[in-house]
Amino acid sequence: MEKLYKNGLIIGRFSPVHKGHNKLINESLKRCKRTLVLVGSAQESGTLRNPLNLSFRTQLIRKCYPGLTDQALMIRGINDLKNELNNDFSWGEYVKTKVINYIGDFTDLIIYGNDPVKRTWFNPSEIPETYELFVPRDDISGTYVRGLIVINDEAEWKKVTIPFIHDMYNEIRDKIMSVPVYQKIYAQIESDPTIENFLEIYKKFEKEDYLRKLAKLKK
Repeated sequence: MEKLYKNGLIIGRFSPVHKGHNKLINESLKRCKRTLVLVGSAQESGTLRNPLNLSFRTQLIRKCYPGLTDQALMIRGINDLKNELNNDFSWGEYVKTKVINYIGDFTDLIIYGNDPVKRTWFNPSEIPETYELFVPRDDISGTYVRGLIVINDEAEWKKVTIPFIHDMYNEIRDKIMSVPVYQKIYAQIESDPTIENFLEIYKKFEKEDYLRKLAKLKK
């Protein structure tokens, strides 16, 4: 199949990678000579939204695509500005600068999942030769995937991830469960370790996290 685009761009936190992410990457690999995956919040690890560090998140993505080098699939990190709530054109300009630094030019295709916030990142007049592709991620979220890991539902986790990383389940779980905030969540659901209970408790921690980041953003 002829590649229609020179470079494809995908941005996500991949915390950790799951089939929804793989769907985006696969679409880019089909259409683009080279795909650049930017792993967001690269400066964070050991946090609620990003328990895994950049190196490990990158390792998991790379393991999903054996044999592909930077010529076809380049994976790099990108830090937040103040935090992940920066979703205006200043973030888009920052991304554009990073992409140019990595591949020498801006991408001609950006692939998004089902998060509408991402549509606010770029001023269309600033990237007139860049196309956008929206690919539904089948309602798989990083929160849900982390929840399966916390409640130790390996069988269900395997359904939402691809076989290349299945042998790393114990390592992924050990890393996530070493994070204090996930230890706190588990302590609250230990007597009823269901995904529904995890998601309910997680919402409370997520709201606190959001308010902290919003306050920082306003400073």
